[in-house]
Amino acid sequence: CRNYYKLSCGEPMEDCFKVVCNGKECVFPEELIKGLEDTGHTVEVCPRVIISNFGMQFCVKEEDGSFTTIPTSIFLRTGIERSSDGKPAYFAAPHGGMDVNISGPLVGKGTRPAWLQFYVSIGGLTCFHPDEDQDAPWAAKTSLADIYSSEDAIRAIRMCAIVSITFNCIAT
Repeated sequence: CRNYYKLSCGEPMEDCFKVVCNGKECVFPEELIKGLEDTGHTVEVCPRVIISNFGMQFCVKEEDGSFTTIPTSIFLRTGIERSSDGKPAYFAAPHGGMDVNISGPLVGKGTRPAWLQFYVSIGGLTCFHPDEDQDAPWAAKTSLADIYSSEDAIRAIRMCAIVSITFNCIAT
């Protein structure tokens, strides 16, 4: 993603980070995704959202020895009051991003694809992160669209890279 920023600052293409995929130098993330597709990989890109979950560590041990996990989310006040009793209405903060799942002969071999997610982290870094959403019984991932076509996936990856540069370099 940083290559977009380097080039916008007038740095030469030779100074950019490159990855070779299928014999071609990839300078931008979307070129790498296209290269992986050209080598027989399946790349699925889809925007998804889940209830924010800040860990599964808060548990209660039950009498039978099993554990019950307590949801740990951030609840936000909406500024709207319930009509039934006038009390404030709250909602669990969502966590969303652009999911990227890659599987094929080089990346994501076997039964588990390489799972990435593009989002703004709690620390402020906007980038592709490992998709480590925990399997929480109260928080199912919801797709906000159908899985993108190859052309739309390439466009989405490019837009994620540009948003990353905007948030990380220009806006901070």
